[in-house]
Amino acid sequence: MTDFPHNPELRIARPVASSNDPHTRRSDARAPRLSVRNSSPISDAQLRATHPSKQRTGHLDLASLRHNLSPRDLAILRSISAHRFLTTRHVRVLHFSDHASELSATRSSNRVLRRLSRDKLIAALDRRVGGVRAGSAGYVWRVTAAAYRLLQTEDGEGISRRYREPSQRLLAHTLAIADTHVALNRAASSDSLELVTVQVEPGSWRRFLGIGGESRLLRPDLAVVTAQAEYEDHWFIEVDLGTEHPPTVIRKCHLYEDYRRSGNEQDAHGLFPRVLWVVPNQQRADKLTTAITEAKLDPALFRVVTTDQLIPAVIGGAA
Repeated sequence: MTDFPHNPELRIARPVASSNDPHTRRSDARAPRLSVRNSSPISDAQLRATHPSKQRTGHLDLASLRHNLSPRDLAILRSISAHRFLTTRHVRVLHFSDHASELSATRSSNRVLRRLSRDKLIAALDRRVGGVRAGSAGYVWRVTAAAYRLLQTEDGEGISRRYREPSQRLLAHTLAIADTHVALNRAASSDSLELVTVQVEPGSWRRFLGIGGESRLLRPDLAVVTAQAEYEDHWFIEVDLGTEHPPTVIRKCHLYEDYRRSGNEQDAHGLFPRVLWVVPNQQRADKLTTAITEAKLDPALFRVVTTDQLIPAVIGGAA
């Protein structure tokens, strides 16, 4: 077992950044809540390529489209680009929560998404979440090459690349990460917690040097900062669908401990985030908790919760 908990320089989460620590102040409220570029945990080489569209959007057309986009339109494009894929429901919850009723939000979000699709800035996958009976709520959206170029011009980042159809496994995991983001956003909208920042892959990724000086990469699904009163809790969130064997999860946990050993996160933020594994059911939670214990990993660093337990766990703090 690692002896890091006994080193005051390598403490995690609440002991360093909490309402009990008068020296840890909240981040600037003006900081962006979403700081990411589009990416995927699976390399493009593993995905089947589709034929690129022969329709291209020129610079003049792009400028004309940008002129007609509202700040919310741009925010929607950034969210879809960041997550790579979002359903209509995800977009509605993230960007139309200010409507008087859910029916009004649904109509407004459908209207905006149809317009962005008509302007060839987003496109729907052939498959739907929940099948055809799910209706428009089941559409899965991606941004187009034209949207990538527009965001690159607007934000100075983003790439235009050939679209590749996602595997079912990749799509399920990507949408589950979006579900987690939406759950956090809903909790923030109801004033249950304050969501300071959310980083999606690859903005959540952390590079560091191993013991031998080799470059290593840690890829959390989400990096999240929440706030209570004047103080913060920091989290790395891993969304597990129960498809990985426990030894694979344990290897990822060891990588987290290696990253903590590097001290990079502590140098940048003064603390190391709590690692929260979010799993589909209690049986999976018990299995991973047992595996973490048997691997003699630091129990203060890792916590396993079900999807229903996520928000209560975050509200309760990283202690």
